Amino acid sequence: VYIEEGDISAKRIIVQGTLYVNGDLTAKNFTGPMNDNARLYVAGKLTSTDADLTTDGFIKVDGGIDAGNHAINFQSSTKILAQCGVKASQINVNANGVEVHANYIKCDNLYQCAGSTIFLQNEGFIDVADTYNNQNNGNGAAISMEGKDAMGVLKAATIQFNDNGHPDVFFIKTNPDEGKQRMGIDCNNFKFNNGTTYQLKEMNFKNGTVERIVDGKVIDNYGQPTGDITYSIPADGCHGDGYEPDVPTQPTTPKPVVVSES
Repeated sequence: VYIEEGDISAKRIIVQGTLYVNGDLTAKNFTGPMNDNARLYVAGKLTSTDADLTTDGFIKVDGGIDAGNHAINFQSSTKILAQCGVKASQINVNANGVEVHANYIKCDNLYQCAGSTIFLQNEGFIDVADTYNNQNNGNGAAISMEGKDAMGVLKAATIQFNDNGHPDVFFIKTNPDEGKQRMGIDCNNFKFNNGTTYQLKEMNFKNGTVERIVDGKVIDNYGQPTGDITYSIPADGCHGDGYEPDVPTQPTTPKPVVVSES
């Protein structure tokens, strides 16, 4: 067991035991991948500056995880609680039993497979610039809301998954035993491993309250707004720029001006 009361910054860090850091943990390279016995707690930020970050064991980070232009590989038996954001170019959640608990994930590409789960806390936001790729649709790999009445958003330019000959989506889940959980999906491009592409109106979300949204507004299968229900996530240090409905600016009504008393 090693306890550090301040920040740690090094060229290389190997965690195979128990490490408590009451500050920031920064390294150019986290090598000799963590094993399932690793126990890591970081009160500040966890940053990998020059290489991919590969995890295992039990990890809790209060101040955010950032791999910059590199990848984060949540693998083996990783159980991670990220109180703030998780940022990287590529994020891979790729082993049975992996659990990623977060309220914000930002990356260019997100890959998920096997029996892994991404748990989104209330007002959780997954912001994928390019493609979210799920390779175990309906058989374990899932994004699930976590907490009573929790609301979250998955935004991606493209969602790709292995279908079974029909456009049924099983990997987005809410829990009816946890109040009024709901998740909004902001994506208009769905691709499949067999090369088939389906239109938005053909998509069928199977698990709980999963709604299609554009600019935060709930839409029907044809892209038309269904009412006043919107999705809104505040912008802050742990949610980036947040996710806000596109509210049209109301024109200002000109006030009358007295030109002449006469």
